[in-house]
Amino acid sequence: MKLRNVAVVAFAQEPLVAHDEHRTAQELLYLTARRALAEAGVERDAFDLQLAGSADYVDGKPFGFVQSLDVTGSWPPRQDSHLEMDAAFAAYYGWLRVQAEECDTVMVVGYGKNSEGDLNRVSNIRLDPYYQAAIGLEVTSTSAACSSAAMWRSIQSASRIACADPVRMKNVSAAIRVIVTSLSNPPRSLSTALSAA
Repeated sequence: MKLRNVAVVAFAQEPLVAHDEHRTAQELLYLTARRALAEAGVERDAFDLQLAGSADYVDGKPFGFVQSLDVTGSWPPRQDSHLEMDAAFAAYYGWLRVQAEECDTVMVVGYGKNSEGDLNRVSNIRLDPYYQAAIGLEVTSTSAACSSAAMWRSIQSASRIACADPVRMKNVSAAIRVIVTSLSNPPRSLSTALSAA
């Protein structure tokens, strides 16, 4: 199958600001989408497919993408999809749909306004709701717990390697030296690590 030529014919972006408490993400999206449509010289009904990319968890609104339909429009009915990621992923998905000859024109919008929610309060929504989210983890604690688990697994793996040949291991301090050595400067082989102890 020969790839179809695809071009971006218009682009618009709002200025990036730290906090905008006067406008919602959908208001910002409306202004931006209208500018892009004006630049392309078309209206919304010129597109076969409309795609939205956003991270609803970040702005703290479950199913916040539904509000974007007020901006992109839902009438007359057309193919519409929301991707829980970013506009780059939505653009790639649109490119794939064009290559599959499922559509000829695509409108891609990406939006997000994480200042509407407190990231530390909403970041754990993505976690398992029964075990992880219930204990109130936020982004910093979750990152620390993941790092701690990874380091512990590394130490446990090195410990099992060091104890695999107890005849060569003289005492616990030698095993600890092998673990620290293998974590900071991985040996080329187990025999090299054991002979260094």
